[in-house]
Amino acid sequence: AQRIIELNYPEQVMLRYNTNLSRVNYKKQNLWELLTHFPRWNMLASLDATGKIGEYIRTGLKYDQFIKNLEQGIETATGPDQRIDLDLTITT
Repeated sequence: AQRIIELNYPEQVMLRYNTNLSRVNYKKQNLWELLTHFPRWNMLASLDATGKIGEYIRTGLKYDQFIKNLEQGIETATGPDQRIDLDLTITT
């Protein structure tokens, strides 16, 4: 994404990103800050279950942090072509 911004192409790109939202900062880059440069993006937040059950199923999940990161993403999605969807896993 950073290179696309540097080349001044964000208007020509539709980003689609799958994540478990465990972290939004990586190598001094903040995901939400990067996305503000793109008018069109779709974030798919993967989730197996909520609360303690989700933490049990997905090793390393901190559900409270997932919610905080999701809320930040919702605040970032201000345009008509910016959205966050939940990508739910159904286990039987």
